[in-house]
Amino acid sequence: MVEKRWGTGTFVVESGSSSPFRFGSISQGIPGGLAITGGKVDILSFELTADAPDARRFPDFPTNATARLHRVFTLDGKPVVAVRDHLVAEFGGVPVDLADACSVGVQVPELLGDVGVDLTKLDLDLRAAMLGADEMAMFGLGEPEPVIHGEGVGRDAKDRVILYVTSTYRTNILQPRITATAEGL
Repeated sequence: MVEKRWGTGTFVVESGSSSPFRFGSISQGIPGGLAITGGKVDILSFELTADAPDARRFPDFPTNATARLHRVFTLDGKPVVAVRDHLVAEFGGVPVDLADACSVGVQVPELLGDVGVDLTKLDLDLRAAMLGADEMAMFGLGEPEPVIHGEGVGRDAKDRVILYVTSTYRTNILQPRITATAEGL
């Protein structure tokens, strides 16, 4: 396998090294980013919790129900990304049907779109870290390893916060890459 690096050349990638993973468009989501590796993407665990309104996190929707969605995605059977979404779960009295989020092909922006809400912007701060004990258990690991943590907010077309997200990417399996385009991330 070879890897092309803009401005520097083409390099042979060591066997057993990490898979390329690209942070792409919002609609592409984690599964789309994992799919470019050529491996089989699946969901290891799925947890959905209904929550009370959260005026502190969602000031534009102080009385709307909220939900927490936790998923761990696998690549070729190995847990590689954990995503925890906390989002506004109803708009204009219409609930967002999050039950389908247990399917690897269904993403939160798509489910929001089903009730007429577009997730148009996602600000995600990334930092390098080591897995903690809780995360090691979540991934089924016995030893700490390097990861990238993401934390951020998603906004609708009116710039209202509708999503809080945290994510953890195992860097010994994935090779995260951020690509910016004229359309944004």
